[in-house]
Amino acid sequence: MGLIFFLCGCGVVDEEIDNISSTKYGLAKNNVSGYANAVMVAYTEYQYQSAVGNYEVMDGSTVVNIDGVDVNLNVKYYGENVNCSSVSIVSGKVKLDGCSIYGYDFKYDGEAIQK
Repeated sequence: MGLIFFLCGCGVVDEEIDNISSTKYGLAKNNVSGYANAVMVAYTEYQYQSAVGNYEVMDGSTVVNIDGVDVNLNVKYYGENVNCSSVSIVSGKVKLDGCSIYGYDFKYDGEAIQK
């Protein structure tokens, strides 16, 4: 009886591993999208506060290339740590490249795309 369970139970284990992997992938993708949104909020704050003359760079700010100019933005993101090799804003749209989280690699150009 134990042998029958062992032989039939392997599919259950494989299915659970697939479920965990797809959940982890989904979390990674959501974190990249969340980080992109945080960059956009920081850019909006930068634009507003620069216009009124109140923008101050905080410790740990993120260097973002905005239409060819490097600017320190105060990105406040409270999700898991997303590491990106390139963060830029081109024509008002966030672009991320070389982002890694949970062992997955992504880029972002309107949506998170696995590399």
